[in-house]
Amino acid sequence: MRLRRKLVQAITHDLRAEPGGEALLLVNGFGGTPSSELYLMYDAAERQIAKHGLKVTRSLVGSYVTSLDMAGCSVTVTLLDEQMTALWDAPVHTAALRW
Repeated sequence: MRLRRKLVQAITHDLRAEPGGEALLLVNGFGGTPSSELYLMYDAAERQIAKHGLKVTRSLVGSYVTSLDMAGCSVTVTLLDEQMTALWDAPVHTAALRW
């Protein structure tokens, strides 16, 4: 748990986000990490983000960019404004993603 906290604190510190802002949280598995562990990481990351006054309004959890069944995951936090939210919500039709 300590490692997760440090990871998210480093990210939120670099963002220098104002409390009350919205964020996108992406937890990407590298191929060998089970979905259950990715969702545990998401939960820990979301809690830490909330402690910094940000609200996760968009998220994606899964193995999207993998590396030959490598263990572990990456955490990406992006601040959202109206334009970024509209771009994220736009239809996606690729080999890997559809919404």
